[in-house]
Amino acid sequence: MSQALNSDQAAGPLHRICPGFIAVGPPITTGTSQLQHGTVDGRAVIAKHPTDLRPWWQDRCRQEITVYRALADNPPPITVPELVAADVDAPLLILTRVPGGPLHPDRYPPAGTVSADAVTRLLHTLDRLHQWPLGRQRGLFPDDSDYQQQINALPDDLLTTDAKDRLIRLFGIAGIGLQLTHGDAHLGNAINTSAGTETCTEIGTALIDLELTAVRPRGYDEAQLFTFLADNPTARDLVSLIPGGRDLQAGFWLAVVLVTCREIVSHRRHANLPCREHRLARLRADLALATDRCHALTNTP
Repeated sequence: MSQALNSDQAAGPLHRICPGFIAVGPPITTGTSQLQHGTVDGRAVIAKHPTDLRPWWQDRCRQEITVYRALADNPPPITVPELVAADVDAPLLILTRVPGGPLHPDRYPPAGTVSADAVTRLLHTLDRLHQWPLGRQRGLFPDDSDYQQQINALPDDLLTTDAKDRLIRLFGIAGIGLQLTHGDAHLGNAINTSAGTETCTEIGTALIDLELTAVRPRGYDEAQLFTFLADNPTARDLVSLIPGGRDLQAGFWLAVVLVTCREIVSHRRHANLPCREHRLARLRADLALATDRCHALTNTP
């Protein structure tokens, strides 16, 4: 069971790190965090504070602070919120609010609700992030590239030891390059800042919620988006049409294995998740598909 802070406990650190913060409206409390909209010097901002005291949630906020500090010193080629103030010890951060609305409000969009334009916008924006040379600079951003360790840590009831060994072998021989990844790539974390435009490019699309941003093998963000679009096969086809050789294919399908296993574990833990049984069935099917593709790639010269 999680430990939680009283929502009022965030107020002291908030005004200490940013005396000019003016709250707008009541705080928004989720199962693990407190969000507070406000203004600083006339700019719309949002304060984020994990109320769950478990180390993973606290460290997730600290990683987000690390990422935004790195981006403040090295502006990325895409639009992201700007860091206004932060306290690593609290932990707490205040970010500028990006105007606009999400490309889709749901992490797992219902069938028939995703447009090709929305997926193309996100893919183009992610590609600009992935191609950014500074994103691959050692030590600048968190590193989450050790797939061997991550594969070995997956539940044994989802992957046998033999299956894990085959996946690790593929990772070793495929030569997958590294890139800076968003780490939670779904349409809800992409903001359309140019509503009413007809373009379907990355222009006018911002990325938010960078708490899982890190350097990973290529294909991770696309694998997440592919997984979340399970009920929208036409849209997910735009994601899975991967150009290139075995390295890119391996990066994508290995990441699908990681993502689906983690999502299955999460859905198992939370019995009240909407569409839980339906999603578990979809996730298991995607896991089987991904492991089959990885097996075939292992045997491809």
